[in-house]
Amino acid sequence: MTAPRTITIDGEELVALTRADYEALLARAGDEAAEDAMTRRIVANAATEEAFPASLFEAIEGGANPIKVFRAYRKLTQVELATVAGLGQGYVSGLESGARAGTPATLLKIARSLEVPLELLIDETAADPPRLIEAADVAEEIVSSNHSTRPEIARRQR
Repeated sequence: MTAPRTITIDGEELVALTRADYEALLARAGDEAAEDAMTRRIVANAATEEAFPASLFEAIEGGANPIKVFRAYRKLTQVELATVAGLGQGYVSGLESGARAGTPATLLKIARSLEVPLELLIDETAADPPRLIEAADVAEEIVSSNHSTRPEIARRQR
């Protein structure tokens, strides 16, 4: 769910939601048509999302850095990931070692470069992961408005 926006029109404070968030809210409230629409959306999204091996999540739960895990899964070096994401190799190394936390915009670049959902790269035990995800959503809107295409990676043959 993206962060709702508060706007004021004629002195009245209003909340703006995306269509998907509005439909999700209706579905949670028990609206059957909205529930059906939400179910269709979930099924459609599931069909387009990549299924990752359980071993990746087991490694992350075991303490491995998610960026490093997904980079290795994509068979990319730190230099290759850094190049695609527009970062330095040392910065990627710092993120993977835990020496750096990374800004929401940087994590978004890495998520896009690895072609994984941003949420998979964010440590849920961090001080405030929902705020980090919300900030990354805002960063994504800014990046999307400035660039019409996302970076593509050239994957090595598996």
